[in-house]
Formats: sequence, C-alpha cells, structure tokens
Amino acid sequence: ERKSIFVQNGKMGAIDEEGNVVTKNLYSIIGNFSEGRAVVGESKSNGYKYGYIDGEGREVIPLKYENADDFRDGVALVKIKENKYGLIDKHGRIISSYDYYSVSRYSEGFMTFTKGEGELYGYINMEGTEEIKPIYTMASEFNEGRAIVSTEENLLFSRKLMDKEAPKIVIVTTAYHVFRALILAKQQGLKCVGFGAKTK
Repeated sequence: ERKSIFVQNGKMGAIDEEGNVVTKNLYSIIGNFSEGRAVVGESKSNGYKYGYIDGEGREVIPLKYENADDFRDGVALVKIKENKYGLIDKHGRIISSYDYYSVSRYSEGFMTFTKGEGELYGYINMEGTEEIKPIYTMASEFNEGRAIVSTEENLLFSRKLMDKEAPKIVIVTTAYHVFRALILAKQQGLKCVGFGAKTK
C-alpha cells in the first residue's frame, strides 16, 4: 500500500513506487491507503461527498457520504446524513447504523458518540449498544484496550469513591498534564500532590 499522492491542476491522484499513476480519476481529496482502500472526496453542489478507491485506483464505493474514515479491522465509519452514521465493509455494505448527533473514532470495536451539540461523550459498540454512557467532555479512540478521557471527570468520580474525611491523594499523569490536573483537583476541593510520569 505504498503509494504517494500527486497534485495536478488542483486535483489529486496517486502513484505507485515505480511512479505509475494508479488512480483512474483525479479528485479534490485523496487520503492515505489503509487495508486496500483510500478515502476520496469531491466537491458537489451540496458540499463535499466521500467514497473509496481500491489499490488499483478503481472507485469501489461511490462518493455519497458526508464524511468517511479510513478502514480499520475491515470496516470504516461513514456519515450517511445529518444525525445518521454507519459502519461499512470494503464493498460499501452497511453493517450497522447509528442515529446520533455525532459518532467518531472507530477503534477496537468501539466509537465515541454524542447526542447533541456541546453534549458529553460516551462509547457505543459496533451494534450501537451504549457501553459507556455519555459522561465525558473529551474522549479518545481505544488503543490496546484503553482510551483517554477528560481529567475532570476522572477526578470527579474518583472523589466520590474516596474517604470523605481526609483522603490522601497523589495524581500521576504525564509531565505535560500535571499542572492542569492539579488545578482541576483544586477546583473540586481536593488536596493532593502530583507527579509527572515519563512517556515513551
């Protein structure tokens, strides 16, 4: 899947390692190839529409989606229309659909979702079941079974589990986030110390 993107007269195409053009058409947008598919986009009268090409440049999934993500684990998340998302297979068949304001970040069988603009994030599985209720102001995709969620909620829920008398609290996070975490803790009335941990 080692292909490079070129631009010609304001349009984009893809070439292979030998410099051969593999795209049958040029597009306004071409993403990176992933699992034999690449997102392509074209400006239409009602905004951009997205679809997919294969490694030989053939348009295998029509440009009809309002947004489209790369393929992962054989599926890709697409926005079908306002408040309607779906997981599709490599042939464009819809596996599951989701009626939410926003669905994003498919990884390891989970996606983040929100029910309205500015509302909290939760997680749904591939079938659309709410695995984690919307309680986070920020939520990342899963990576090796873990996801990063907002520090504020972590502190809030941890506080409820602590001894209400005089809990002894130590916050360990990345060195970059220690200061912010301590400020949030102070705002919630938590007396604690913080240590920055090394990252890879």
